[in-house]
Amino acid sequence: MEAIKRWHRECVAKEMIGVLKKKGYNAIYVENIDAVRA
Repeated sequence: MEAIKRWHRECVAKEMIGVLKKKGYNAIYVENIDAVRA
């Protein structure tokens, strides 16, 4: 079950990163969000 949660969280994070990059946020900001959420 934990593996499924982790996989889902990674997928969601990738989608969020894609959306933020489309909106023009830079990679460092996106990585910081990912670090905060982890």
